[in-house]
Amino acid sequence: HSRVDEAVDLLGELWVAPPAAVPRQRVLRAAVTAVQTVTPAAAPQAWATVARWLAEAAEDAPDSPPVLMLRAEFETARENVSVAESLYRAVLADGHADKPTQAVAANNLAFQLAAPATADEAAALIDAAIATLGPQPDLLDTRGLVRLAQGNVAAAIIDLEEACLAPSPAKLMHLAKAYSARGNTTRAAATLARARRRMTASPRLPGREESLLEELERDLLPALQRP
Repeated sequence: HSRVDEAVDLLGELWVAPPAAVPRQRVLRAAVTAVQTVTPAAAPQAWATVARWLAEAAEDAPDSPPVLMLRAEFETARENVSVAESLYRAVLADGHADKPTQAVAANNLAFQLAAPATADEAAALIDAAIATLGPQPDLLDTRGLVRLAQGNVAAAIIDLEEACLAPSPAKLMHLAKAYSARGNTTRAAATLARARRRMTASPRLPGREESLLEELERDLLPALQRP
């Protein structure tokens, strides 16, 4: 019985009989955050419980932007990317979501669409998000990935370097990827090493980032092994 299971058990008491001062959506937010620190295989009961709560919330309020956002985040963590995309699109299409929520949904969807085939749509989404929320680190990280997908490596590096002023393992790996794309393997390897040093204090990497880590370690292995 992991700490995550214990946390979800405690949250379950609030879910069944929430005090007036603790809205159910706050319980959901805490639960979705908790399960993302482990894989579904490591805590299957906790993940299944949170999935059930999200389904109940969706049944009670199917068009609620906060519930749609939590469901999208949860499905992204489960690597159900197509489901998450449809949920983010539902938020953007819904007239009830406020502008900040729409901007976060646009950023998250742009992040998922940051690939050559869908880079143009992603660029429009992230530009709209930054127009609303400003050039925050998470948004610059997304725009850097989108620009990288568009083949604009120099612009991607500018965004990703600024994003890494608030560094995280994922942001640093994205910057390492951009340096590698530019052919600067020495700087890419150094940035990847910074990312790896931060991983011990961070939650697990999502599947997409795990794959990127494996790709970078394979491509940069000679540079990483240099004294």
